Amino acid sequence: MCGRYSITTDPDALRLIFGVRVVRNLIPRWNVAPTQEVPVVREDRAARAN
Repeated sequence: MCGRYSITTDPDALRLIFGVRVVRNLIPRWNVAPTQEVPVVREDRAARAN
């Protein structure tokens, strides 16, 4: 069995939660498979050190 999950959070809420300006191509999906492209939030430690 593979791990599937859903993406249902409103894009505007994600912008506020993670402090990002752009959330591209984010549409609600209720059956995301492991082989599909998904949005990722990552920390930029170099920018944080300055």
